[in-house]
Amino acid sequence: MAGGLNLAGAAINACRPVTAGTGSGSSGTGEKLMLLRGLTVLIFFQLLGTGLNALLLPKLPGPILGLVLLFTYLMLTRQVSEPVEQAAGGLLRYLPVLLLPPAVGVMVHFADIRADFWAITGSLVLSLLVSLVCVGGLMQLLIKRQTGKKQQGETP
Repeated sequence: MAGGLNLAGAAINACRPVTAGTGSGSSGTGEKLMLLRGLTVLIFFQLLGTGLNALLLPKLPGPILGLVLLFTYLMLTRQVSEPVEQAAGGLLRYLPVLLLPPAVGVMVHFADIRADFWAITGSLVLSLLVSLVCVGGLMQLLIKRQTGKKQQGETP
């Protein structure tokens, strides 16, 4: 158990900003180290989510739990460290490549999709309408709250 705590501490330390060394700018070794630290943090949260999935929440995917935990951590600290930002930017650069397997799956199962076309279309339209109603209601609520705060601030 102590090893797990050391791993958690190392991952949290990796989230802290890195102080740049002396010199004219960023060196190749420093950038690689920051990228490695950022990837370590991302993988740590994914492993943490997978552990929670195996122990407590088998219905939810582990990587999704890890993303929720990472999001919660970033919201609590209110900052994204440079290593995490660099690693996330590097991964986002290759996002289109990650979308190839689902595209291939759509082509492989095209006959099944064609057979259920109207059910899929109906569920997409219904979910779009429900989302529009929910977002519109939330937007109206937030506008009322914002105007109420402005009016309270103007009157002494």
